[in-house]
Amino acid sequence: MILSFDPPGQTMQLLQSLFLRVKDGPRADEGRAETDAGPAGVADAAGLRLDRRLAYRNDTQKYVFLIVEPWSEEYMIRSGESVEILIYVDASTPLADSAAQPIDMAHVPDGLVIHGFPGSVIYVAQDGAILEPIQN
Repeated sequence: MILSFDPPGQTMQLLQSLFLRVKDGPRADEGRAETDAGPAGVADAAGLRLDRRLAYRNDTQKYVFLIVEPWSEEYMIRSGESVEILIYVDASTPLADSAAQPIDMAHVPDGLVIHGFPGSVIYVAQDGAILEPIQN
């Protein structure tokens, strides 16, 4: 099942009605600063603007994988844990341009796949700290 969401109000309502909650954060490889200053520090250092914030809570009895594409980053979310999915764009990107981009999600066995859109940078954070993807 692939879900495509239009920003921002419809996205939040639909996600809240499913198993996601709304929150925020950034992503990896494209010049991600190594910092423990939290999501805001990364955005400021990299010239990014927070575009969308989603929160995911694993309400199952087992771990699930959160997979961020097209970067193939995997995060293991244990039962009962919550994370923030922070979607950033270049600070110079007009709001209307980034708002027109859908966030695609797919439920897969043992996880959830989130597809970034062109120009997006996605981070996964927990308790205000950026998480590192698991090593395969």
